[in-house]
Amino acid sequence: LLPRGYVVGDSTGTQLANIHIPSYVYVTEDLEDPVFYSEDSVLGKGYKLAHNPQAMVVLGMDILNDTVSVVDPMKEGIQEYSYSRMEEVYDLMGRQSVYIASVPIVGEGE
Repeated sequence: LLPRGYVVGDSTGTQLANIHIPSYVYVTEDLEDPVFYSEDSVLGKGYKLAHNPQAMVVLGMDILNDTVSVVDPMKEGIQEYSYSRMEEVYDLMGRQSVYIASVPIVGEGE
């Protein structure tokens, strides 16, 4: 449940370079190659299911220096990974991502 004035946005299909910051992205543990075992369909969209999925929160990226800063729940603190490797795995996993955004509440503050 989100506090009033916030919504969840679905940016699935968006290139990594164009996602909202911060965003929750679906990749693999330690950015290893995905090991797929099945495909599932939700609302007509095909999703590959992997044995080694991992979700991380992207906090920022520096494409020129090939780095991405993330919160990896399997590790302590903020981690830096290779942007190009993150992009490769993110693409292989179907470019699945979501974000939380604030929205104006109509009628308040007028």
